[in-house]
Amino acid sequence: MDTDRLKKRAKNLKRLLPAFIQEYGASPSLAACQELAARLDGFPSFHAAQRADAQSLPIQSTMPRLGALEFRIWDAVDGWRAPRQWKEDGHGALLLARRESHMAELEGMLDEHIEMHLPGPDYSLGQMSPAALRKLVTLARKAKEIEPGFLYATALEIGALIELGESEKAAWIGRSSVGRIDLELLPPAFASTLRYTENCNRGYLQLNHHYVLALIACGRRQEADVVCEKMLALCPDDNLGMRYLLSEGAQVAREKLKASSKASKTAS
Repeated sequence: MDTDRLKKRAKNLKRLLPAFIQEYGASPSLAACQELAARLDGFPSFHAAQRADAQSLPIQSTMPRLGALEFRIWDAVDGWRAPRQWKEDGHGALLLARRESHMAELEGMLDEHIEMHLPGPDYSLGQMSPAALRKLVTLARKAKEIEPGFLYATALEIGALIELGESEKAAWIGRSSVGRIDLELLPPAFASTLRYTENCNRGYLQLNHHYVLALIACGRRQEADVVCEKMLALCPDDNLGMRYLLSEGAQVAREKLKASSKASKTAS
């Protein structure tokens, strides 16, 4: 029995339980409890946990550390500050508590490799050679060793693995990284937005984008739709085109919901 993992789950349960009870009441359904249990282990949903179990994938004990990554809420008076309650409006940011010069060096290392092996800025990772992609994976992992919270590196690692045909490994890295951030950094009932115009948020947005691509490559459309819907709520500007990655069924359901909401507002 992994007692450290049990202690971590108990700590997360203590943090998540008040908001969970407020939303579902004192007698929640079994489905709601399953979703909570999945989140305690870092999965985005119970369905994702079932898939991981079926494939014997490693779970939270092997999840990546978050390093200097911190979550902050913008306050007109205090500036960027830690969230004070379980639900706050406004907009948030995932910041790295490191000197910008250190991060610029790591980002430059990755960008220099990409620029060296692509014919121009408008080309994709899919046009890199297998050797260049494997080197990119190595560089991304090196950057993560120096700063585990450097999400841009994780996003590039996932993207390169997809192009190398290792989509299942890419999906696991995406799930473990996104799951830990959503579980440990974002407030349980996060009501704010993560703006793409805040440079510090782009790593998280790119990470989720590549995670969705990995899930789609594995044929796991239901899980991909869950992540897309989450990101559309967090980033309404949708600078990464998440709405285009939704399955046809999810797009239809989303349009019906928008039409119903518009009709209700018009009637009132």
